Amino acid sequence: MANKQTQLGPGELKRMLDRGEPFLLLDVRNEDEFKRWKVEGRHPPATVHIPYFDFLENPEGSASRLAADKPVVAVCAKGGSAAWVADEVLRPRGYKVKNLEGGMAAWGSFYDVHPVPEATAPLRIWQLERASRGCLHHVLAFRDQAIVIDPPRHVESVKELARSERLTIKYIIDTHAHADHISGGPVSVRGHKASQRRLAPGRRGKGQRAGNGKEHLRPIRRV
Repeated sequence: MANKQTQLGPGELKRMLDRGEPFLLLDVRNEDEFKRWKVEGRHPPATVHIPYFDFLENPEGSASRLAADKPVVAVCAKGGSAAWVADEVLRPRGYKVKNLEGGMAAWGSFYDVHPVPEATAPLRIWQLERASRGCLHHVLAFRDQAIVIDPPRHVESVKELARSERLTIKYIIDTHAHADHISGGPVSVRGHKASQRRLAPGRRGKGQRAGNGKEHLRPIRRV
């Protein structure tokens, strides 16, 4: 059974990338999946692509392609194939290896949530960073009421933040207009008496605002 000694979560991988820790990323997915989407970060890791079936057919030869003096993080689509490679091939040969729990599916839906320290009471702000894409989302709270700006498609991170901070989502605001942004707004408002709107900065947004009756948020300019 996998444990903390044999696997790591997306949050730990994100911290390793942010700190620039030396490790080798082993991607065992098929070639087309690997070309379409890879693990990246602030400090891109040294990456080796060796498909899972190569380890099945030639475990010794495949393992010999990896440097033995570096920690290895093995990734696959959902975690199972990388766990097998780590448990059955690499670890018995002396490699220090962990597999990414949940694989690229977990990496793709992971959001690093942290407070913005510049905010002063009664305003609180959290930034949600989707590590796999670099997308940023924000939650602004005036006391116990919250405004979600550009809600992510994986809305559970927003809902968990609202639960832990005892916030009621009042407004959902979308500012992204580009085609590859999928808003989680319609799902985020479920269970909250919230309204969804799009605030347009610049002339088109003149006069628009959202707030809780005392404090208001309004677009200022296009950046």
